Amino acid sequence: MGSSKPVMTACVRNLVKELQAIKSLKRFIFVSWLGAGDSAMQAQSVSELRSVITRATHKKMFEDITRAEDTVRVSRLPYVILRPTRLTDGGPTDSTVVVDAKEVPPGPISRVDLARFVFRILAEPGWEGREVTVGSKSSR
Repeated sequence: MGSSKPVMTACVRNLVKELQAIKSLKRFIFVSWLGAGDSAMQAQSVSELRSVITRATHKKMFEDITRAEDTVRVSRLPYVILRPTRLTDGGPTDSTVVVDAKEVPPGPISRVDLARFVFRILAEPGWEGREVTVGSKSSR
């Protein structure tokens, strides 16, 4: 998580290269991080103090993840970039909420709900090229 080398960017570059060779690829879902890319301001509304501390102590990590998102964006793959809110270990709640980066982020989301959402949007049309924050209706 705190690597000083741009590990994520290099991995995503390699992954994109391989995925571009798959002509039948229907969708590539990249699970990013709330606070990367254009969601930096949005992350502050989750917990301003926590966000500031996290972004300050992990600055290189966020820069790396942002570059990885850029790699996905210019790849011409049928991508979706997901930025989950805080992940929890709770069970399914079936209260998944999706917002754009300019909106107030929803509450924390369970890993189970995030996985279910990923599987749901694999089959739903209209997600290509979208970048969204995903969370739940639960309170922060």
